[in-house]
Amino acid sequence: MSAVQNLNLTDHFHPLAIGLALKGRPGTFSEVFGPEARQSVKPCGLRDVLRSIESQHGISSPAALIAPQASMTSDTLPGIIQDANNLLGIMGYASANLDLLQASHESLSIENYLPQNRAKLSGYPALQRVAEGSEIEYGYLNDRAESYMAFHMARILKLSIESIFNDRTDLLAQQGFAAGYAAAEAKVASLVDLIEGNPNLSDNLPVFHEDHNNDIPNASVTLDGMRTALGSATARMQRQKDLAGVRPAPVTPAYILCPPELSIQAQQLVADVSASSVQDVNVFARKLRVITEPRLANQSTWYLLARPDEQMSLEHGVVAGTLDPEVRSETPIGENAIVTRVSLSFGCGWLDYRGAVRIRTDA
Repeated sequence: MSAVQNLNLTDHFHPLAIGLALKGRPGTFSEVFGPEARQSVKPCGLRDVLRSIESQHGISSPAALIAPQASMTSDTLPGIIQDANNLLGIMGYASANLDLLQASHESLSIENYLPQNRAKLSGYPALQRVAEGSEIEYGYLNDRAESYMAFHMARILKLSIESIFNDRTDLLAQQGFAAGYAAAEAKVASLVDLIEGNPNLSDNLPVFHEDHNNDIPNASVTLDGMRTALGSATARMQRQKDLAGVRPAPVTPAYILCPPELSIQAQQLVADVSASSVQDVNVFARKLRVITEPRLANQSTWYLLARPDEQMSLEHGVVAGTLDPEVRSETPIGENAIVTRVSLSFGCGWLDYRGAVRIRTDA
């Protein structure tokens, strides 16, 4: 959020577009871009934009305002609305619940829509004692490769010329904000589908499998039962091995991912409470963050996840050279409206099973 608040809006967006975004969602505007950005902008509506265009270019007829050739410059109605939609899209994106993305490694190297191959190397070979006069033996690295593909998502919305002339700035604000929010939702929903889908990895086993030592069945949904399961899941992460299955490769858990039905118990598991004795100390306090995810379909299954900077298990990213998301406005021939297309080129996949444990309850 701080990076957005440091953005100089007038360097990137038309002043009238900034005014439209401010009038459409004043509270969100201040929250996302900062109070200083709001102080330097005058709110305006669509009718104010029309007056400005008529004053500068002498254009006032509906047909001329939204003519396809008018889309070519940023100071025409389609260009200003595109800028406003981009601003509102940023606001919508920033307002969405993106907590799950923190548990996934962000890739900056998705170059295209072909399979993205990610090689995973084991740790450096264990050092061996070398006797005096002896040769140092060669070691070997084990590797495993996983892959996933990016995909393209898009939707189109219309803003009729009647809505523009009727000064329906509220409709513009709703559309632009919803576009950014939908792009954020699409990312998180894709990760949720990936987690619950439990696809096979290159070893032909699902991500969560007893042979991976990361699947706990028949856990209880009581607080004591979930505490026991959390202790078991933590131990399983710390008992993970390298790719060769020989040396310890312990992983430290950082997140509890759960559906809303288990959120209260999960919060209680990590609560920092005053303890009167050693036995009452909550060893998980301040060590785990709860991510409540309403998109999880299974109401009785929860997950323990590691920080991606320690163990890259999930990965996501947008295709290089594309905007995140991309918002474009234009007036197609035959349309008495300004059409806005929102698109996102996004990919995600599993790289490793060792940074995640699934806990299935008996509910």
